[in-house]
Order: sequence, then structure tokens, then C-alpha cells
Amino acid sequence: MWHPSQMWNGCHAVAASSSGHTDGYSLLRAKNSTRMDDTDSTTSGRRVVGWVFVTALTIGVGFGYFVGAVISNDAAVSIGILFVTFRPTPLNMATYGGVSVLILSGVFYGVMRLTARYDDEAKST
Repeated sequence: MWHPSQMWNGCHAVAASSSGHTDGYSLLRAKNSTRMDDTDSTTSGRRVVGWVFVTALTIGVGFGYFVGAVISNDAAVSIGILFVTFRPTPLNMATYGGVSVLILSGVFYGVMRLTARYDDEAKST
């Protein structure tokens, strides 16, 4: 079966031979180009999702701390979210940011698992 990368490698070979000389850049590029089906995936999907989660959690905690540091002068006023009331100190806001990311990530993960289950059932029938 023909693959677009075959044209890529062929173009470099033809360009190098038709000009009568070879430049190092064309040969290096032709040598280093690989076909998509020749590459092996070494990173699992779970690992990528884990790093995305850790990054989102770090950003959520960081932004929460930043917001708490900015409004810490007004920390005498309590903030009420659902059934929880707390003062907006940097530590409290960082905790709120982390918990918010955990809850949203959990909901997103649950929806993904649920849709994957229905997709697997549809494929099996």
C-alpha cells in the first residue's frame, strides 16, 4: 500500500540525484524521516492522562494560592461556597483550587468511563 512518506523520501532522492550533487541537508532529512507505521508508541495513554491530571492539579492549586495572596487583605470577610464557609487565605484558596480540580476531573473521568462502556457495548453488537 502506498504511503505519503514514500513520496517524501523519493523526492529527496530524486532531487539529490538530478542536481548532480548532494547537499547534506537533503540527505540528513531523508535519512531521519520515518514512516508513521514504523514508529513505536512507548507512552501509554494512562501515563499521559496522569500527567495531564497532575499538571491541572498543580495549576489549580497555584491559581488558588495566587488568588488567596491577592485578596488576603480582605481575609476578614468569609466566603461561602455551597455548605462550606472559609476565609480566603492563600492556603484555603489553594485547597479550594485543588479540591475543585479533583472534583471536576473525577466527573470528567466518570463521564469518559461511562461513554466508553456504551461504545464498547455498541461495538460488540
